[in-house]
Amino acid sequence: MKRIYIAIAFLIIALTTGIFEMFYVTNKIDELNEEIISADNLVKSENYDGAKSVLASAESKWQKNLSIFDILLIHDYVDEISVNLSAMRSYVATQSNDNYLAESAGIKKQLTSIKDSELVQIENIL
Repeated sequence: MKRIYIAIAFLIIALTTGIFEMFYVTNKIDELNEEIISADNLVKSENYDGAKSVLASAESKWQKNLSIFDILLIHDYVDEISVNLSAMRSYVATQSNDNYLAESAGIKKQLTSIKDSELVQIENIL
């Protein structure tokens, strides 16, 4: 009987950790996505200084959570998003709207893909 209680305790710990991880990652990705959308709007209105500060803030938050994301997510995705954020900042600095918007669309697609892969869905489990 003792083994069953231990197994149930481990199951509860595993489920709780998985749920926490899912909510943590999806919330952080939603925050980053909102900041990128805000920067997009600033770039479209040609407010490059505002976009620079929003992207700097977004990149800072991403770097702050990078060690946790490296543990929870696939490293290639995390590294690619870091590179794309840096590229977006350089495109804003050079006022290259087309390149910036293309990079922005790519990073939003990556973030959506990561978020979808973290959700509890049949295709993610099987």
